[in-house]
Amino acid sequence: METIAYTVGGGTTEVSLTALGAGLNLKFKFGTHDSSKCTLDLAGLPPEIAPAIPFEAPCKIFTGRSGSGGSWSGGTILFQGRRTDNSGQASASGASQELVIEDAWYDLRFITYQCTWQNIIGFLSTTPTYGPPFAWPDGVLFQPAPNGQLQTNGHYAAYSPAPFNGHITTGQTIAEILAYAIYYGGVNLQIGEIDPAAYVPFYPVRSMRCADALTLCLRVHPDCACEIDYSTTPPTFNIRKRTNLVSVTLPYKQKSGNQLHLSSKPHPRPDLIPSRVGIYVKETATINGNAVVSVLTDIYPAGLPSGLRSLDASLDMTGPKLAKTNATLTTAVFDPTNLLWWAQKIPALRSQADQGQIPNTGFPGALTLISSVINGGAKSIQVLDNSQPPVPIDLALYPYELVSGSPASWMQLSGGAPVTVMEANVTAFFSYNKVTAAGAANITDQIGEHLHSVRIKLTNSPAPGATYQLSQVLNTGEVYPSGLAQSIYNSLAALQYDFSHTILESPFATVIKPGKHCLNLSGAGVPPAWTSMNAMVQDVELDLMFTPGSNVTTARTTVSCGPVKTLEAGELVQLFNLFTNRDLSKINPNERTSGTDQGGGSVTLGSDSPKENSSPAESVPVETNNVVVSGGAVTGQTIQSAALVAGIVSGKSPISGGSAGGMQTMQPRELAVCDNAGNVYYAAVQATQGHTTA
Repeated sequence: METIAYTVGGGTTEVSLTALGAGLNLKFKFGTHDSSKCTLDLAGLPPEIAPAIPFEAPCKIFTGRSGSGGSWSGGTILFQGRRTDNSGQASASGASQELVIEDAWYDLRFITYQCTWQNIIGFLSTTPTYGPPFAWPDGVLFQPAPNGQLQTNGHYAAYSPAPFNGHITTGQTIAEILAYAIYYGGVNLQIGEIDPAAYVPFYPVRSMRCADALTLCLRVHPDCACEIDYSTTPPTFNIRKRTNLVSVTLPYKQKSGNQLHLSSKPHPRPDLIPSRVGIYVKETATINGNAVVSVLTDIYPAGLPSGLRSLDASLDMTGPKLAKTNATLTTAVFDPTNLLWWAQKIPALRSQADQGQIPNTGFPGALTLISSVINGGAKSIQVLDNSQPPVPIDLALYPYELVSGSPASWMQLSGGAPVTVMEANVTAFFSYNKVTAAGAANITDQIGEHLHSVRIKLTNSPAPGATYQLSQVLNTGEVYPSGLAQSIYNSLAALQYDFSHTILESPFATVIKPGKHCLNLSGAGVPPAWTSMNAMVQDVELDLMFTPGSNVTTARTTVSCGPVKTLEAGELVQLFNLFTNRDLSKINPNERTSGTDQGGGSVTLGSDSPKENSSPAESVPVETNNVVVSGGAVTGQTIQSAALVAGIVSGKSPISGGSAGGMQTMQPRELAVCDNAGNVYYAAVQATQGHTTA
């Protein structure tokens, strides 16, 4: 008898299917790369009434059970899974519900696969120290775990075989995915036979479900199928090659024992056998110390040219990675009304600035701005751009001065706006005392009005500075795992048969499953090739029909054979989507194993950092320009401009005072001056003996 056991809240209830109201039919659909399903037809149960089996409750379907009520024994487990769906219908003629139970592929579809990543917890000098690896939704398929061990059955073990050129096999990756789903996702499975064992390039994945990751691993194995063995507890997940499947022979155009052939649709597929497989690989290499891209080919059978049914694909192994470069801009708040700022920009003004503003600069010179207004009227501070005619710069947009660093086009402010820089010409009018020390005497030139200018760079990058980061995609390279072309060729070399075959079996005794069985036919007139074709089973529809009162179950079985349909075998180039769709620019395999970004060179930012760039002081009409002589043997006296001019004309200007009791004579003295072209000019300077002032 067929029964169902379902678990709710830790308690298990087992009833016969007829007692549950499942009616006279029970349907199964077995698949390979996706969930298999059992459908229960609850005739007479209106859709508004909740079924006895709640959503996602674990279920087991038994066949050959003995007993009644709550006591059952014997038989075998025909199916295990969760109740995942129910639908109903109601009309004037009646009402019913349909329950769907799916196997563990359902769980794999809803668990996100997480890979282990290296975890740096400290440094000894520049050498990192590592803690236990951490799990992360980003992963790199076909790459060994950071600790170099395969995780299966809840513990770690050394990879066998060991990683080759930094790659693990497709089968080892499948085992890691299943182990994660079982021991961290709680999937009711155990790992059984895993036949795939090809080396393929890395494939980064992000937030990928376990089921999708498994399907991706199987893309280069069209000769493999999956089976969940429900007879074990927990069920066993197996992936077997076509050559390792158990052969089942069914009758053709006859009845054999309790099996009656109903129909067939045979279709041999020689078009799926490639004449060769050619993989054209680009990878990085070093020639005379220079990084270059080299090209190699992996062709099987070796030496065959490309032609009809040649399966050729390109594979880029240069492996882009992300590198981050930091650049710092140092800035300061721009304030042209600050005398300290002017004295720092123009060294000639340092001795004229007030001693209280700039300590230890010598003599106070009473440096004063004629006007502190910015971009105002005449004699105000002017901050202008380089256009012709110059235009005042809006300091609300450019409030900071660039002190050091060179801006680049990729730099952005925190809000996303670009960092911008404006060259500025800053001018201002000053008054000050210019003191010249000459021996024991000081001569002070009182400047009533003087113009100074300086060139700077203004920016919107805030003070006191900011560090900007650039991410670059740089090539690191990946070593090609050899033997891939041969593996794909071998998986496709045997002739596939794409057909369906239906039998009626009474009493029911045979369960044919993908990933476990391959199919042959027997009977009069059967072509010899069909008796040993070992056609891969891909889908099986099993309908169980119960005869009331007889305890006889009749099964109608439809077997579909052929290449894995989820790989779209009619277009074999789909196999190589495994390579064309991979993207290493967002997930760096090297970072997973090392725990650090891989430094990848530098970004040239230029050498246009701001320098001290002041122009010489310009003279303007002098309102008051006096010369004061003090110190030494001469008492402080002021010579007005008129007296100075008269002295130059007459050759003498009296200066009274002095401890010598006499007058010192100021006379014109000759001074040679050269221009930038080397021409010599002469100037007359009015000065006393031993003292010279301009």
